[in-house]
Amino acid sequence: MTEREAGQPREDDPGDLGARPLVPEPTVPEPTAPGLIAPVSPEAGDFAGRAARGFAVNAGFGLALRVLGVAEGLVVPRVLGPSMVGLFAVAGSVLSVGNSLKEFGISQKLVQDDAPLEETYPTAFTLELISSTVLALGVIALAPLFAAIRHEPQIVPLVAALAVTLFANAFVGLPGAVFLRRLAYVRQSTVAAVAPVVSFVVTVGLAVAGAGVWALAGGAIASFVVSSVVVTAMAPLKPRLELNRAVARRFIAFGWPLWLSGLLGLSTTIAGTLVIAAQLGNSGLAFFVLSQNLGAQAYQFDAILGRSIYPVLCRTTDDKAAQRRAFETTTRITTIWAGVAGFGLVLFAGDLVRHILGPKWAPATFLIEMQGFAVVTGSLGYSWDLFFRARGNTKPTLLLSAMNELWVFAVLLPAVILKGLTGGAWAVASLSVLTLVVRQVPISRLFPGLSLIRTARRELASVGAAAALTALIRSAAGHPTSLLAAAMFVGLFLSLVAAFIAAVDGRFLRDLLRVFRRRG
Repeated sequence: MTEREAGQPREDDPGDLGARPLVPEPTVPEPTAPGLIAPVSPEAGDFAGRAARGFAVNAGFGLALRVLGVAEGLVVPRVLGPSMVGLFAVAGSVLSVGNSLKEFGISQKLVQDDAPLEETYPTAFTLELISSTVLALGVIALAPLFAAIRHEPQIVPLVAALAVTLFANAFVGLPGAVFLRRLAYVRQSTVAAVAPVVSFVVTVGLAVAGAGVWALAGGAIASFVVSSVVVTAMAPLKPRLELNRAVARRFIAFGWPLWLSGLLGLSTTIAGTLVIAAQLGNSGLAFFVLSQNLGAQAYQFDAILGRSIYPVLCRTTDDKAAQRRAFETTTRITTIWAGVAGFGLVLFAGDLVRHILGPKWAPATFLIEMQGFAVVTGSLGYSWDLFFRARGNTKPTLLLSAMNELWVFAVLLPAVILKGLTGGAWAVASLSVLTLVVRQVPISRLFPGLSLIRTARRELASVGAAAALTALIRSAAGHPTSLLAAAMFVGLFLSLVAAFIAAVDGRFLRDLLRVFRRRG
């Protein structure tokens, strides 16, 4: 399990296609007029306005689609139950072998590279097609081994069907990267919106119809197929086979640390799946899947922001002051959003299980609460690696992957073996703290003197105070006995957050609004 797998979506994931994720940074002066990219040069100023408007487009699409994502993440587990979700997670771990071994960050390099797209795109497509074909055949061949280990014969046909989703980046992700590089945010968001909509309709429909675990597989496959058809119709560049050695070498130089990171994460993903399933059964594994899917939904807003600013970062790498302010501002924005989502999970996990998911999911309550804590902590500097990738430097990502590898074998697996689900929940919380500490190291080298906690102190204090006050009122009034009463407490929490943020961050929010309105 990697940092991304611990509740964080991959930055280049084209719309959550394929299997669901496995469970288991001297004081800096406050900017006087912070913006999405507070400009100190004409070029940065032009890109700042375009990125801000692009973020508004992406956020509008993304937040609407998150409603579907959350609904699917709650309805489907309730209908299928833990055992079916756990079985799909085991099949997903086999798919993770292919996804990990083909991870070269080709989509991000396509955005970061200065060469004309007509020169680089054919090579990018060819590399993706070759790796996807080889690894699809590989995971199909590997499926019987997992089926034998888990005594689950259904794993073989599940993996064989899901193997087609390994081609998602070739046919969906790369065209999306072309739109992003050209700052065509509306088209990019339209392409990215297809997969979650189709996934929701097909997955929920099949689950209600009684398709069992095949509801999850059918949703993943249908979203890939429909997305590919839509992208083919909209794509500005048509795919063709060509392998330019010079271009391929640039892709490999950019991607080998990411590939090695994936290789490290592969061992932890497989080990985590098998050990957790062996110790806690498929249902126990499903509890980890559920908590991480909820965490992944909370991080989607942060991922949207990162995708929006990445092409701008690639074009303003010489403007260090603007990039620093961009990092500070994105950190504060993501802390507000992820703070609300994370503290919300901590406060309302019990209500979520009692009134929506059902009693079968009751053992996951504490794990969901700890995942909420992990979301709050993990949001600090969430998009840190994009600032390095924009410079063509992917080695810091490898540092975090090595840390995750150590954490899984030294903390998570022993905790699950010794203390079961409760031990795993504490381990998830510990990873978020460890990630924050390790993440601070490369950030301090890129932006000397910048502290992640100090940067987001206002936002953490505001959302934390709102959560604490809500908890006190809940304690005095008693736990809600109905979904309507629980929803009222959610409304109270959101109202308190809005009041505290407006009081503490009013100037910051007004400056952001001016950036969104700025014309490039």
